[in-house]
Amino acid sequence: MKNRYTSLITFYSLTFLLILFAVNVRAQDKIVFTDDFSDNHNNWPVKGKKISISKETGYKIDITKSKEDFVALQTVPISAAKDFEITMKILNDVTDQSVYYMGGIFFGAKDEKNGYAVCIYAGGSVEILKWTDGVPNVLFRVEPKYRGDGTEKTITIKSEHGRWKIGTIANIQALPFMGDKAGVYVQHPGEWQIHSLQIVEKEKQAGLAGEDFPLALFMTRFLELKCDAESRFSENVDQSKDYMYKDLPFNKSIPGFDRPIIIYKEKGTAVLSLVQKLKAVPIFKIKN
Repeated sequence: MKNRYTSLITFYSLTFLLILFAVNVRAQDKIVFTDDFSDNHNNWPVKGKKISISKETGYKIDITKSKEDFVALQTVPISAAKDFEITMKILNDVTDQSVYYMGGIFFGAKDEKNGYAVCIYAGGSVEILKWTDGVPNVLFRVEPKYRGDGTEKTITIKSEHGRWKIGTIANIQALPFMGDKAGVYVQHPGEWQIHSLQIVEKEKQAGLAGEDFPLALFMTRFLELKCDAESRFSENVDQSKDYMYKDLPFNKSIPGFDRPIIIYKEKGTAVLSLVQKLKAVPIFKIKN
């Protein structure tokens, strides 16, 4: 069997695994707001049976007969020098994937008409929106992630390395907060139950060489790319030429880099490199 792989992979793998470990060793998180909506000790707005708070339903918001969206906010200062993580548990019993209305977290807000929202539709889609003078602008959207099945869902948005992230489905550039308010958003004519809301302030994480690296995804893609490169090398290498450069149609890319390339160093040997800002970064050698 041809020996086509030896080189820097052990070093790079260990290095990035150490980085992955290091960025997860963080100072103690600070809970700046929490509510399980078993009672109304935080004085959320209520209105009869349609908008109510109880241990059985949490914060029940029924605006199915309303022509206006519902926003309820609390003052929750988060330092600009800190990262944050906001988690909401929310329930809607609609299972129709075509239903349009949404509900979720309103945060970084100046007031009810200016701020940001991360919401799920009754049908399961996820959006991050920016509200300016009551007009929403979609910053990010992904098709059904939380399939409507009548069960409680958990939405979490967090800031890391100057990015806003929702698990593995969203990763966008962070924007300046408009204010220090956060809370609940429900689009009319919707009906949602908010079961909990927690806001945590975290120590800000420094970026890696000015780039944002989702490290778990980086390592996964790195190993996938290694296997892809090894299989493609024997198909594409030209044994008669030295020091040639070639882009190969790799199926995978690695976050933080423009594209993978292969540089042939000598007959039967190549170096897989990643291009970052027009500079090739060698990763490992492949031998034919």
